[in-house]
Amino acid sequence: MPDLNDCGAQVVLRPLLFSGRNNPELVLEAEDCQGLLTALKDATLLDIDPAPLPPLGYGGVELVIGNETFWVFEGAIYTDEGNRSDTDRAFERRLLQFAISRTDSEIADHLESILQSLK
Repeated sequence: MPDLNDCGAQVVLRPLLFSGRNNPELVLEAEDCQGLLTALKDATLLDIDPAPLPPLGYGGVELVIGNETFWVFEGAIYTDEGNRSDTDRAFERRLLQFAISRTDSEIADHLESILQSLK
């Protein structure tokens, strides 16, 4: 699990929206990273296999902090160091809200509709 020192490295948020073209990449500020790391560390470890990635459409959000990639999708946070619970998809919602506030209007509208559809 990354620590607060890793927030000095590039932190990238990548909503997985498209299957045939590049997904948007957003670089986060260090203060955003610190809050996200706290939420990650507070998440409960789970013994689950990753959800299947849908062949088309929204496939969650990737978060890259330092050398570690997290995949957040359907109530879980998947990592190489163990999977964690994302109760009520709160962390996924938080990442989508970051993306909405930091991208162009066309992508933001698409992300907003995804955010509203999360169950």
